[in-house]
Amino acid sequence: MTHIPPPPTDTLLMLIEVNEDDIHFVDNIMKSHDNLAQVRRDFRTHKGRICFELWIAPGLLEEVQSIIEKLKNFIDIGLIEVFEEHELDNA
Repeated sequence: MTHIPPPPTDTLLMLIEVNEDDIHFVDNIMKSHDNLAQVRRDFRTHKGRICFELWIAPGLLEEVQSIIEKLKNFIDIGLIEVFEEHELDNA
């Protein structure tokens, strides 16, 4: 049996405020870009706003941010915040 390395520790979490219907659009766009981010369709409340999670692979934050900026031309996107996984507990 081969050794499987542990998951990366530098995975980032992006919270975006977007309409529940539009998160499906965001998910499909991310999938069409080689799954740059794993979109979670469960929401969480952050700073009193309903946000969805995008888990971003190491080294791909700038590319995901660029896509999110382009999506603003098609859907309403409010709050956007990025965290390292351990930072979210303090947010």
